[in-house]
Amino acid sequence: MRRVAVSLLAGLTVISCTDLPVSDSSLKRTEYVMGTMLSISVGGRSPADLDRALDSAFAVVHDLDSKLSNYDSASELSRINREAPGEVSVSPETFEFLELTLAAAHESSGALNPAIGPVIKLWGFYGDDMKVPDANDLDFALSLVDYSSIVLDSATRTVRLSEGMLLDPGATGKGYALNLADKVLRQMEIPTVFFDFGGQFYRRGADTVDLAIRHPRSDSVVASLIRMATGSVATSGDYERYFEQDGVRYAHIVDPRTGRPVPDRVSVTVFAEDPFVADYLSTALFVLGSESDLLNLYPGSGALFASWQDDSLVFLARGSWSDLEGP
Repeated sequence: MRRVAVSLLAGLTVISCTDLPVSDSSLKRTEYVMGTMLSISVGGRSPADLDRALDSAFAVVHDLDSKLSNYDSASELSRINREAPGEVSVSPETFEFLELTLAAAHESSGALNPAIGPVIKLWGFYGDDMKVPDANDLDFALSLVDYSSIVLDSATRTVRLSEGMLLDPGATGKGYALNLADKVLRQMEIPTVFFDFGGQFYRRGADTVDLAIRHPRSDSVVASLIRMATGSVATSGDYERYFEQDGVRYAHIVDPRTGRPVPDRVSVTVFAEDPFVADYLSTALFVLGSESDLLNLYPGSGALFASWQDDSLVFLARGSWSDLEGP
């Protein structure tokens, strides 16, 4: 089969899809949801079927956004934060999301921490007033990020936090949404799908595509080129949201163990078959670094690390990444 080129330099764009029969069509739609742009392309069915499929996929993501947004005071996540330490009944989707995210937190020994909200808020990364916080204030915020104190009751489908805790869905929300949307498309028997969700990519199809991974300091330079047919690619980087103070760059990805932005790491790009796993690992590995054995838990997954060593930006492949790059 002819290879298909996909670029990550300015969003993910499918140039062609060779696994679609000539009689079939494809449709693409882009909407703003979960604080970013989501583009969905579907193919392999009639235009009417594909249009309904796009309606269904976007409806799922918008519904999840209404439940998980920490900017919407009416969302379930906001209610959990606001009503702590009381129990809050939630939807099946919110409960499953928290179950999966807490499992990832335990698996990564807290490198991914859904309770990091008080620290993120203190640094100002939720708004425009970003600054280095007072050390005493930071110590207090760190005392509120104990994810092991989050109580999920599957019998009543309720969630309870300790007072003062704030859940942050940022590290896993898009990955979970992609899984829910693709589940709907699978049920509708849509054979080819392509998602670009604010820089996280998920594709399911029969042909092989090439993905050009952007250089974290230049939109015009390709850092790596990988081949795949089905799977997800997620990147965590210090260029997404940051500020500089006294000549030091502070990015929004915070090490939950120190309460401070991770130093020297520039980006981590992860490939995994499951979008939730790719989303989770990109954040956890950004915190843990290239020496972590977390990738070993997910056979077939791979990661590309970009870090500063002295004054040089160095790239390091781990897991299956080198195999994905091919000969």
